[in-house]
Formats: sequence, C-alpha cells, structure tokens
Amino acid sequence: EIRNELPGETTVRMIVGDGAKVKKGDLLVELDSSQLLAQKERLQMELENFKSELVQAEQELVNQTLDVDVLEATVQIAKLRREQAQAESKMELQVVEAEIALAEQAFETAKRQEALAKTLSPSEPAKSMRASEASMAVHKAQTQIEIARAKHTLLAKHTTRLRNAELELETRQAELEMERAKRELAANQARVRAQIGAVRAAYELTSARLQRVVGDVAKGKVHAPAAGTVRRANSRMGTRQPMLQQGAVVRQGQRLLDLEPGPNEPRAKEKKQTPVT
Repeated sequence: EIRNELPGETTVRMIVGDGAKVKKGDLLVELDSSQLLAQKERLQMELENFKSELVQAEQELVNQTLDVDVLEATVQIAKLRREQAQAESKMELQVVEAEIALAEQAFETAKRQEALAKTLSPSEPAKSMRASEASMAVHKAQTQIEIARAKHTLLAKHTTRLRNAELELETRQAELEMERAKRELAANQARVRAQIGAVRAAYELTSARLQRVVGDVAKGKVHAPAAGTVRRANSRMGTRQPMLQQGAVVRQGQRLLDLEPGPNEPRAKEKKQTPVT
C-alpha cells in the first residue's frame, strides 16, 4: 500500500495505469511539488541573506577593532612627539647656555685686554686707540651675553612651555578619542555579538526547515519498492468511489495505489512506502 506523504493537499501529476507491470525503482506516482519547490527556493534565499548578514556583522567587529588600534597608535605617536619636543627643547637650552658661557668668557677676555691696553700702550694716541678697541670688544661681549640670556629666558619660559602645552593637549585629545572609541567598541561589540547570535539561530532554524522541505520534495516522486502489478486506489472490485486519476487532489496519508507482488516476489504486510530519490 502506497500513500501520499506530502503535507497538506496536493495534486496528482502522473500515476501509472491500473494493472501495469512495474520493476523495482520504476516511477509510480508524481505529485505536484511546485509549492514545496517555491518554499525551498525562498528558504535558500533566506539562508544566503543570513550568510551575508553574518559576514557584514563580523566585518563590522573587525573594522571597529582596527579603528581602536589606529587611535592607540595615534596616542603613541603623540607621546613620542611630545617626548621628542621635550628632548629638543632641552638641547636648545643647552646650546643657549653654552652660548652664554662663551659670551661670558669673551667678556672676561675683553675686559682683561681692555685693562692691558690702558697700561701697555707706548704713546697716547696708540694707547687711546687700543683702549677704545678693547672697550668696544667689552661692549660687544656684554651685548652678546644679554642677547644669549634673553634668548634663554624666551626659550625656557615661553617657547618651550607653549610647545609642550600644545603637544600635551594633542596627546590628551588623542587619549580621550581613544577612550571614547573603546567605550563605543565595547557597546557595539555586545550589540553585534547579540545580532550575530540571533542571525545564527535564525540560520540554523531556516536550515532545518529547508532540510524538511527538501525531504518533502523528494516524497513527491514515489518509486516502486519492488516489482509487481499496480492497483490504483479504489480500483478493486466492489468499491463505489471512482479510480484515482491524474489531476485528482489528494491529502496527506491518503492511499494512492497498491502494488501486488509479482510471482517471484514474496508477499509482505502493508506498510508505508518510503520514496526513492
């Protein structure tokens, strides 16, 4: 006994003739599976959409992590720039301090030469000229000392502080931006992971539904489990209902036909037919 195993109601598209002799594996009945095939195609499209959503969500996590990495690198660069500027400022101050020391030495030398010029000049005109030159050297050295000290003051109190303040602000802004990005990353990671979990659950559910539909589609074609003679449902003597024909609407579990074993086939108890795909 062979029954319809498709869910709901369906239409008979083909059924072998009553009394036909068939071999094992011959197609006995083909039922209309168009709705199942449409459902199968829809489920397959849903699976592809779920796959795309998973890829996008996982890529979003990667991109957000990369953004934080970039900001961390920016903070490190800002710190290095600040340290470099501090080292350069220190070197500049050392250079100016060396200039002050040299200017002070030049000043002391000029003062000694001035004193010597006043005592060693052989004549009044020569003495006066040498004393004037020595005095000018002293004045020049004094001016160089003042310039170097003013430069040191400007560099120490203004330029270096301003530069350090600017770099400190830049570093702090980078740190704040990185902290903000980390907070957003943590929140987004929780959201995206929840989204990924939901999509994966939907994917598994849809995949299971698709497997069931694929199994149902296979049941739309029923093949002979053994050789024998076909007896259509309601075709036996004494039945009042008409013989099952092509185009008839059948419901799930309804008997479609019987297969009487051939002379060489053992008779078996009635059982539900398992379709051969």
